[in-house]
Amino acid sequence: MSEYLVVASNSSRARFFQLKDADNPDLQSSPNLIEAEPLDNPQKELHESKVFSDHESGVSCAAGGGSWYEYDDHRERHVREFDRRFAKQVAERALADASASGTRCLILIANPKMLGHLRPEIRSRLKTDIQLQELPREVTKLSALELHKLLSSQDFLPKRKPPQCVPKID
Repeated sequence: MSEYLVVASNSSRARFFQLKDADNPDLQSSPNLIEAEPLDNPQKELHESKVFSDHESGVSCAAGGGSWYEYDDHRERHVREFDRRFAKQVAERALADASASGTRCLILIANPKMLGHLRPEIRSRLKTDIQLQELPREVTKLSALELHKLLSSQDFLPKRKPPQCVPKID
């Protein structure tokens, strides 16, 4: 059982962490954020030429020197839809992990745009006994220890405690 589940996401990758006590708190600092398998957005791994046509949105001139015209291949709308679909996958995984581990507090950290996609997906299916906390920030590149320090400094997580006893060296 893990009381806390931390989800750190952007539009390319979501990382999942559970806060767990050390196996031997007498000799190890505790609690620690333990990372599970991340979730990657396959659409972000594809090169843009594989997702969109060769032409970009913009302005062009008609053949033979005619009048100028604008065209739009709706890339931004497609990118928003890719992000929304990924947010749905992240939400499903977060809620499944929270349910399986007995989580009481789900901490959702994402850049503001991704948080806007994640929030409705999670809130609509979140159990009432799980508290949702949000932090609009990009943290997907932080290590587990750096993330724990950040979250504990803002009172999202309990601070790490040093080992309870230090072995004597004779």
